[in-house]
Amino acid sequence: PKPLSPNIYYLFTTDEAENIGANGMRYTVIDMNLDGGMGDVDVTQKNILLFAPCTEKLAAVNHCNDTSVWVMGHEVNNNHFRAFLVTANGIDTNAVVSPVGFPNMSNSLYGIAGAMKFSPDGKLVCSISDSAFKKVELFEFNAYSGTVFNSFTLPTNNTSLNRALSFSSNSSFLYIGKFGNNQPMLQFDVSIYDSLLISNSQVNVSPIFNRGSVNA
Repeated sequence: PKPLSPNIYYLFTTDEAENIGANGMRYTVIDMNLDGGMGDVDVTQKNILLFAPCTEKLAAVNHCNDTSVWVMGHEVNNNHFRAFLVTANGIDTNAVVSPVGFPNMSNSLYGIAGAMKFSPDGKLVCSISDSAFKKVELFEFNAYSGTVFNSFTLPTNNTSLNRALSFSSNSSFLYIGKFGNNQPMLQFDVSIYDSLLISNSQVNVSPIFNRGSVNA
């Protein structure tokens, strides 16, 4: 939602990896006052380009003022994060660019696919950077300035692709989901941002199972 405007929403999209992100990261305005109060796209503000090319990664987190919101994407063939601030005045298209971490390369399909997510407290961000090299990176985030910094690579099992991630609701634990059969879920304690402590905290928290055979 647009801050302080309960009837206006922003829909952010990123291009799929198969297109090498050429269509870019874009936004569309949805006005809930349109279509007799059912809501509709504002056709004058549809699919507006923010930057291109982009990876599939897309994440959002509250600004430290608890009113504005940071929305972040990642460029292709470099290590640049782009954070856009959404305020009561709209979207600031002058992104905060943070060159940090491993480049997301277009020579690997999974290099620009994958997940990115903020911790609920807005202090950390995790990105599956390049599955060709099976990297998962953790960063600190400044929710005031929008900058990403202080990265390190998590010691995940390099025999399989990393596909999904999430933080616990209290921001103390990070979970990494692996792709393929017989792959466990990994848990890391990230309550203290120390690369050695986090690396040594790794445990498997789910049973090993075959895809398609899990009973809900």
